Amino acid sequence: MNKKLTESVSWSLQHKDTSDKLKKYAIDKSDTSHSLHSSSLNDKLLLLTNGEDTTDIPLIPYAVSVETETDDYVVLDMRPFTSGTGKVHNKSDASIMIANGVLESLWHSESYTEVQKIMNYAGRLYAAILSKQLTTSLRLDGKDAVLIRVVVAIKYLHLFTDSIDKDRLVNSVATMLMVDYDIVNDIVSKMKDTELLTWDQVAETLRDLSENVKLSKVKAAVFVELFSKVFFCTNSSMKLISAIDHPPIWGSIVFAALDDKRYKRTLLSGMLSTEPSMFREHRDDYLKTMKSLMKPFMYF
Repeated sequence: MNKKLTESVSWSLQHKDTSDKLKKYAIDKSDTSHSLHSSSLNDKLLLLTNGEDTTDIPLIPYAVSVETETDDYVVLDMRPFTSGTGKVHNKSDASIMIANGVLESLWHSESYTEVQKIMNYAGRLYAAILSKQLTTSLRLDGKDAVLIRVVVAIKYLHLFTDSIDKDRLVNSVATMLMVDYDIVNDIVSKMKDTELLTWDQVAETLRDLSENVKLSKVKAAVFVELFSKVFFCTNSSMKLISAIDHPPIWGSIVFAALDDKRYKRTLLSGMLSTEPSMFREHRDDYLKTMKSLMKPFMYF
């Protein structure tokens, strides 16, 4: 298993009381319509809906994994999108939660390679939107914009594994970003350390590689702040603060930005519409894969 704590494990440790309540809920609801299952996933998706048995469970803004003695579940808090009778009144945001749930199930089963393959396209957007936000905020030039994209892409790939050899890293970044191999190789060859596991390391790398004094003041918190503004939906700020370090959440947001016109005013959707050539390739493949995974669970 990836030696870093996954978001779901970290969440369980930080919210033990809530985690224990979710385990009890999972046991009580395991044989009801609240539990959805498909042969494509190891985990069952457990719907947390409005009712007397959920009033003591706080809001959970993204999918989390829960293990009982008999089954593994991914819990989806559908309460913000459903009425007291369980009817979904916000299908757009509910779809984000379903997308998050199927990716979280794959992640929880330690299928990191499979999730990375599915989310290679989402990684292109991840690097591009952070680069665009930082470039716009600091009024940087095109050279620094490419540097930021490459370094952020390296950080993204390290969300799936702690160690990547240099040759594979250069190939993976060049392919994901659709950037010339030599450009990526030149940047990677100048890095003191290519194992970027924290945003402090990302900021330090940018300071080392850029001659632009504006990047010398960039701190880790800047990336999180900028990332938290790229999309809006129910509980979007809480989702994005976690999504920056947890691919299953980010993947669900990318799906929504591509598939649902309701989100066309978001910064992420705006980037997709103003720079279509960069993001056209593999877009349809990503949507097709996500819809195939989600189809068994779209109960509304």
